[in-house]
Amino acid sequence: MSETIISNNCIAGNMLHDLGLRFNTPTINLQILPREYIKFCRDFKHYMESEVVEYKQLSDKHKYDLINMFGHVPVNEFPYGLCDDILIVFQHYTTFAEAKEAWDRRKARIDYNHLGFMFYIAWEYDKDKAAQFLELGLKNAVVFTEKFDIALPHYRIDPVNGAHFLDYSNCGKKYYAIEFNPEEFVNKVRGN
Repeated sequence: MSETIISNNCIAGNMLHDLGLRFNTPTINLQILPREYIKFCRDFKHYMESEVVEYKQLSDKHKYDLINMFGHVPVNEFPYGLCDDILIVFQHYTTFAEAKEAWDRRKARIDYNHLGFMFYIAWEYDKDKAAQFLELGLKNAVVFTEKFDIALPHYRIDPVNGAHFLDYSNCGKKYYAIEFNPEEFVNKVRGN
């Protein structure tokens, strides 16, 4: 039995790495825009059956979202892919070929009987997306927010002094794992 953890950013990959688990998910070292992530999760199997193609001509909508995410449109900083109509920001890859090879290899490892979904929301203006995500009714789904609360079940992450949510806090845990228990979540996804 293997667990597949899907996320819209690096949180799942970091968690799996820290737990010494294999990457049985294509959503490693990348970002998916919050509004597109909900659609991605809603029809997950369809998107996993779709081919990821290189995306060089970003739409105005995607440029706007990237400005909100990065403060600018990252051109030639990393490759982009399109999975049907979902933008995949391959943020930690050098070339599209490298990103696609990793995506396809890890996609083949998906265990559809043991899926978990993590949704990280960094900006308060996206907080309405949390309700949309939770309304999908995914069996193992968690929401993380950074430095703000929502009126729904979630884990709040509060990095301090310019720290990143994947950095270690003063208590010796990574910021995302102060309230959230990674081992417990993985065991739930496994059905233990």
